[in-house]
Amino acid sequence: MNCTDVFTTELRKKIDKTKEGRGGKGIYKRRNSRSYRVIIHYSTYLKILKKNKKILNNYERGYAVRVKPKDYFDNKGKRKKNFHNSLKLGKNAFLYFKNINDWNKYKTYCSNFQQVAELYTKSEEVSNEKQWTGEYCKFITNTTPQEISLICASGTRTNKHEEEFQKLKKNYGKNVPKQAGLGNYDYDYASEDEIENVRYQLSMMIFRVPQMKDELKLLMPELNDKKIGDVEKHVVNFCKNNKLYDLNKLVEIRALNKKDLAPICPLCLEKLNAKSFFEIAPQDEGREEEDNTQSEIVLMHIEALAPGKFNHHTYNLGWGHKHCNTIQGQYSINETLNNIKRILKNQSGN
Repeated sequence: MNCTDVFTTELRKKIDKTKEGRGGKGIYKRRNSRSYRVIIHYSTYLKILKKNKKILNNYERGYAVRVKPKDYFDNKGKRKKNFHNSLKLGKNAFLYFKNINDWNKYKTYCSNFQQVAELYTKSEEVSNEKQWTGEYCKFITNTTPQEISLICASGTRTNKHEEEFQKLKKNYGKNVPKQAGLGNYDYDYASEDEIENVRYQLSMMIFRVPQMKDELKLLMPELNDKKIGDVEKHVVNFCKNNKLYDLNKLVEIRALNKKDLAPICPLCLEKLNAKSFFEIAPQDEGREEEDNTQSEIVLMHIEALAPGKFNHHTYNLGWGHKHCNTIQGQYSINETLNNIKRILKNQSGN
């Protein structure tokens, strides 16, 4: 039995999308598991080493450090003496070119380097560091023609990219993956176990939304109370067995209402209604797009995602309004509320 067995297709997708890191361009994977290899900025990597290098052990599928060419090359095209000695291009770090000026300045120093390529999407036999290769890649869109490496060209492949891919298969075997990015944003990371726990805790909260069961039966006439009850019992038991059913703790983080323990938006604290989980968020007049699929209710992180914080976890997530999520932006709920207070205070002239 699965936590989403009595959910509509749309609601099931809402839960399953919590497993995925956010979409990215260039070197970043698209629609990939949060547990996948992460890409860490060099500046972030240095902060982690200074704070606690054991943080890096949390990335079960490994990591790759993206390095700006100016941070690696000295004036003679050699590796800078102060470039951290724990990093080696092609092993746990790579040069990432994002603008044409950098490429023109440093490209001669890369003549003996290979472009980044992913050799395995997952392997139990091959170590994380050997699942990819190459010292540099390009994602330069501010020039004509654009300079985009195969690993960064998902959705925009040219005949040249296709030739490069065939060469990769010839050199490394026909099972080489399709080259659609190397990893996820590091702040999106969560372990496989935590990803599953999040799915169940969020599903448990959905069952607590007033009239949700009636709405499910209305949308899927084949459902009955017994089937819904069986799945809800399975979800609740899973949560209780895995210490995910502390409703008071969910009240404390503003995911549930203290009065009746029903889900609320963590920012505005309004109680959520069942219909809104199946509605598309309204669009601004004059900006409507027919392919818009943004939901009225979205996932919200109480403490914001940040590198090395691992904030995609249980007891840090709730359901809220898309509009409130937009207001929150990159901040925590408390930071957002303080920002709003500051704005209101300024507006009042006090």
